[in-house]
Amino acid sequence: TKRWIAHYASLGLGCSHKAVANLFGLDWHSDPRWQILYYGINLNPLRDRIDPVALRSELGIPSDAFVIGHVGRFAEQKNHLFLLEIAAEVVKHEPKMLLLLLGEGSLRPDIEQKVLQLGLIDRVIFAGVRPDVPHLMRGVMDVFLFPSLYEGLPLVLIEAQAAGLPCIFSNVVPEEADVIKPLVQRISLSQPVSEWVQAVLHQREMPSIITQSDGLAQVETSPFNIEISVKQLESIYQAQFTKEGIVV
Repeated sequence: TKRWIAHYASLGLGCSHKAVANLFGLDWHSDPRWQILYYGINLNPLRDRIDPVALRSELGIPSDAFVIGHVGRFAEQKNHLFLLEIAAEVVKHEPKMLLLLLGEGSLRPDIEQKVLQLGLIDRVIFAGVRPDVPHLMRGVMDVFLFPSLYEGLPLVLIEAQAAGLPCIFSNVVPEEADVIKPLVQRISLSQPVSEWVQAVLHQREMPSIITQSDGLAQVETSPFNIEISVKQLESIYQAQFTKEGIVV
């Protein structure tokens, strides 16, 4: 339907530069109809009071465990098999490591089988779909690992930064996702597992670079705050109505 969209659409929105280029073509800048609107996230859960000890206890995670977190459906795009390879190497150097996987999907049985093959049965927690992901980011995870094969613009990565988590992810993620520069580290998927392992272990030794409150404050002033995003969407509609002579 791209031909019809290009011919008839009066306005087109994408969530990142890469997404807009994919939807409307590499020369989208030359057509004022095509615009970027960053999806905003609700930051209220990141303001809630939490009990890290209780959250870890609920999941059977010791207070001194080093928890690598990941949020994503079990689909090829999210690259869980590579994620498990990284975890299998990390645990050789950090025996207190645990991998917390949040999400569901058709490939979960394959991922569970791979966990067994790698001998990680007591090192990987399948927590399923949860409504309290921001709480778990703040109270349970120590580092956020996200080696996706491709992404439009992953909001969980924005949430992780708002939670003050150091984030290690593949360089296919659009650069707009780098909201808090000191917290993010990009690694090419062409790099060996050892490069990813080294980055994860480095975070184990590093003191917190950004506090959770500072991380939240920076995302609050970014285009990814839902309050800012909604105002931008309202402005887009108002401009469109004015252009078409519609009185609201």
